[in-house]
Amino acid sequence: MKVKDLLNKARKELEAGKIESAWLDPQVLLSYLLSKEKEYLHIYPDKEIEKKIEKKYFSLIKKRGQGEPLAYLVGRKEFYGLDFAVGKGVLIPRPETELIIDETLNLDLNKYSSLNLIDVGTGSGCIITTLSKLLAQKNKITFWGVDKYATPLKYARKNAEKHKQTKIKFSKSSLLDYFLKNPGELKEFNLIIANLPYLTRDQFSQEKSIQKEPKTSLVSSEKGLKHYKKLLAQVTRLKKAKPGASFLIYCEINPEQAIDLTKYAQEKLRPNNLQIKKDLAGLDRLVIMKF
Repeated sequence: MKVKDLLNKARKELEAGKIESAWLDPQVLLSYLLSKEKEYLHIYPDKEIEKKIEKKYFSLIKKRGQGEPLAYLVGRKEFYGLDFAVGKGVLIPRPETELIIDETLNLDLNKYSSLNLIDVGTGSGCIITTLSKLLAQKNKITFWGVDKYATPLKYARKNAEKHKQTKIKFSKSSLLDYFLKNPGELKEFNLIIANLPYLTRDQFSQEKSIQKEPKTSLVSSEKGLKHYKKLLAQVTRLKKAKPGASFLIYCEINPEQAIDLTKYAQEKLRPNNLQIKKDLAGLDRLVIMKF
C-alpha cells in the first residue's frame, strides 16, 4: 500500500475506536517505523511501503485502538525538549509537570553551601535528569532519584545515562525512607520534588486514556492525598534527624486538591511558607512548602 492509503485506513480504524488523536497518531507510528520525520509522509504520499512494515504498522494501530498509549508504542516521550525512554510500568511524562522545572530554575541556589535535589517517585527520571542537565555547572548540588519500584528505576537509570547525567544517585526507596535510614545524606538545603500518585480510584476509572499506565503511579487513597500526607510526615521526622537543615517541597497535585492539601499542611505541619502555583492552563498545579 501507499503511504496515503495506509494513513487513511489507520485513521478510520482509530476513529472507530474513538481515539481522539486519530489523525495524528497514524502519522507518528508510520514515521516511527520508517525512521523518518512526519514531513516525509506528506512529501512522499505515493511511496509504496513494504509488506512487512505494513504488517507491523497495523499491529501498532490495533494496539493504539485498544487504548495502548502512543508513548509506549514508540518507546519514548518528550519532556522539556528532551527525549525519554518509557514503557509499561512507567508513568508517561506530562507537559504540566514541566512547571516543576521552571520553578526550580527560578530558585537562587547559590546562597547554599551544600544542597540535595531529591526527586521522590522518580518514574522515568525525566525531572531529575532534566534538572541535572540544566544545573550541571553547579557542582555543589547532589542529585537524587528515588522510587519504590524496580521498573521505573531501570528506566530512570537508562535515561540518565542516555543524557550523560551519570552523577545522579538512584535508590530504591518508599518515598523518603532512604533518608530516614541515612540522615547523614541530608544537606544544609534539601529540595524535595514530588509528583506522587494523586488521583482517586473514581478519577482513575473515569479517565480512559490512562488505563494502560501503572495504577500504582496514579492512584492514592484519602481523596488522593495519602502519599503526600506520608511524605510530609517523613519530612517532619527528617527535620528532627538533621537539626538546622531546611526543606523546600514541591508537590504536583490535581487542581481540586489545593485547598485540602494546604489545609492539612497548615494544621499538622505549620510550614514557614506555603504557595500555590498555577500551570499554563491557569489551574492550581504545584503546592510549594518550606520548612
